[in-house]
Amino acid sequence: MKIFEIPLSTYFHDYNRFKEEFEPFVAEYKDYINDIYFTYNSDVFIDDAMGLFDENKKNEQVLKMMLYIQYTYKVNVCPTFNNIYSDMSDNKLNNFMDTIELLSDMGIKMFQVPYMHWMINAIRDRFPDLIFKDTVLQRRYTPQDLWVAGEAGYDYVNVDRNVIRDEDTLIDIKKMKSKFRNKFGRDLKIVLLANETCAGRCPVMDEHYMFNSLSKEQYFESNISQNTCLNWKQNEVKKLKIANIFPLKSEVDRILKYVDVIKMHGRGNVGMWYNSVEFITNYVKGNEVLIPSGKHIFSKTMVTEDRYKKFISFTKNCKFQCWDCDFCEKILK
Repeated sequence: MKIFEIPLSTYFHDYNRFKEEFEPFVAEYKDYINDIYFTYNSDVFIDDAMGLFDENKKNEQVLKMMLYIQYTYKVNVCPTFNNIYSDMSDNKLNNFMDTIELLSDMGIKMFQVPYMHWMINAIRDRFPDLIFKDTVLQRRYTPQDLWVAGEAGYDYVNVDRNVIRDEDTLIDIKKMKSKFRNKFGRDLKIVLLANETCAGRCPVMDEHYMFNSLSKEQYFESNISQNTCLNWKQNEVKKLKIANIFPLKSEVDRILKYVDVIKMHGRGNVGMWYNSVEFITNYVKGNEVLIPSGKHIFSKTMVTEDRYKKFISFTKNCKFQCWDCDFCEKILK
């Protein structure tokens, strides 16, 4: 039942908060947590797609906390390197591999590697016993995208979140996983991000990631974002077109027929971390409604469980092709 990937919110880089809130949650739900991803600043990647940079240089403290969690609760921890807008030179690659070696010597077993070129050319061969996963930034959508990432040496591959409403592709992904296992003798684990509240087929997602990866300014603190995400989330129709898993246990169970791990959001947003905690807690308890507080993107529209299920039955294979559909507009009426 290791089905959730959770973040260490930067809010818990504070040791007291870590001990009072984060560790007790892990202790209680460790049997459901596949791994914990956390911000790690290095000279190779100064910034990342979340725009997070630890100016207080807490790497050493965070590593101690994460290694303690891994040792005590037998849950893998994974430093996050998700910048695909950085230099890919041999010098950068060598520096990155030195970072991997340093951290693996400390006990870290799982790493995020953003560049497939690096996996193919060096990293998989140099570190055959470590666990590697890619980044959501690569936007791998089709079974073929996932297959070649597995061939490159990744153990965990993130599938593009838009597949949440593409059951045809999810069925093909399940078929691909079986063929991959038969050919290579190992499982390729598929990860799906559940609750980042991004628009389906978001037209500015790549630019949003690039802005945070290259700029010292946060995207949502910049004028460039004023007519995108924050504005869309005030629109009830656009809320129905968010690429989130609907917060129902039955819906998570349906998705888990095709993917292996549900990735929860909140590394740089403690509010979203608490949203993820509520989601996981209710799932483990067997409750059908996973966010009963109503603090989620669909709350005002999907006011009843029955209405959720009617909406899901139509949209689970709509593929976010809104140009040829007005179902979301009609349901609001």
